[in-house]
Amino acid sequence: MKYEFTGEKKVVLGITLRRIRALVSFGLVVKGKVGGWIEKEDNLSQVSGDAWVYGNARVSGDASPEEIARLDVVREVVLKNPKRLHMADWHSNNWTPEHTPEEEHACGSVHCIAGWLQALSPDLAIRQMEPYEAGKKLAPASSHMFSVSDERAFLWLQNREYAKVADTPPAK
Repeated sequence: MKYEFTGEKKVVLGITLRRIRALVSFGLVVKGKVGGWIEKEDNLSQVSGDAWVYGNARVSGDASPEEIARLDVVREVVLKNPKRLHMADWHSNNWTPEHTPEEEHACGSVHCIAGWLQALSPDLAIRQMEPYEAGKKLAPASSHMFSVSDERAFLWLQNREYAKVADTPPAK
């Protein structure tokens, strides 16, 4: 077990969130460190990875910190050059599954949200999947955004809507 609930609770937008505390040291987190707020254990793995919810950050619904981190990387690329987001196609013609995530940052290819998740994955098996399935595996709580307009997808990424506490999915 990686963390426990401290007993502190708060309600935000009708969702009960509970504060966490690290039971062991991992990554940059020291045993005993008080973290942020989560709705349920599904929001933060108890056994794998170094993901942590820091400070007053909140995670609820179906998004995990790992999913949020992946979408933050997509967001960074898209905000630097909005023309690299094109929701009508999974990938542009110059993309191949053999591209590393580092090459993907530099090559100028264009993707939709699911395509970006796939292209930036370090896992070759993920990069060889069908794009929708790869996107769904990497960011399942965000799959409702895989078929929206470029404008809606850009705003969703720009405003980090995927990381906000909400009791309904964002409007399409």
